Amino acid sequence: MSVSINTASSVFAVFLFVFSHNHAFAQAKVRESAPAVQTPTAQAQVVVPSLSPAEPTFDPSYQIQLLQDEIMTLRGLLEEQAFDIKRLKQQRLDDYLDLDKRITALESRKVAPPAPAVNSVLPQVVPSADANAEEKQLYNDAIDQLLDQQDYSAAKSTFEKYSSTYPEGIYAANVQYWLGQIFLTEGDNDSAEQAFARIIEAYPDHQKAPDAQFKLAKIYFDNGDKEKSRILLDALATGSTEAARFAQSFIEENF
Repeated sequence: MSVSINTASSVFAVFLFVFSHNHAFAQAKVRESAPAVQTPTAQAQVVVPSLSPAEPTFDPSYQIQLLQDEIMTLRGLLEEQAFDIKRLKQQRLDDYLDLDKRITALESRKVAPPAPAVNSVLPQVVPSADANAEEKQLYNDAIDQLLDQQDYSAAKSTFEKYSSTYPEGIYAANVQYWLGQIFLTEGDNDSAEQAFARIIEAYPDHQKAPDAQFKLAKIYFDNGDKEKSRILLDALATGSTEAARFAQSFIEENF
């Protein structure tokens, strides 16, 4: 009887041990498989707040695009200003040539202005008292054809007639200058070059010499001979004439 009781006690003890061990193991498994519960405080720490539409954002690509647009706008303004400056310089040159034409036309009128006023401005082109009337008439006819009638072909023929008839006449330098201008209008740069070069060589002190030198320098430049053009422009730019200022501007823009 005592053996049975001891045996039963041993079996019961084993049963309790197995039951306790299994219960503990089950609780451990439940704790491992259960998801972690986040507290409100933990959730607030991991959530990133979104910016409202009113708050500014920094987008590098957008900022770069804005800078590029500003640069394009400024570049356009600079190009417009450069064009306006160039246009004003050309207008100044045209005004000067127009004034030169008017002065020459005034000098060549059949009824000349008072001698003292002309002598103080352009003494080279005022004919003397015993000037050949036919020579003056021929020059007047050419100027009328050029400035009043704007018949360049007829004016060229009359100027060439003057040159052959009066090669050393009092208007010889003026005739060569206007022939050069007509040749330029016709696109005959070679003939224009010869006409302007003749003024510089034969009449270096004449009032038309600086203008002829500037025209000749531009012809050299257009023909691709920039070295010869620069030599003439540099020599001309040291003076104080209107042509000297044109030469300075031309050097700044093209060299």
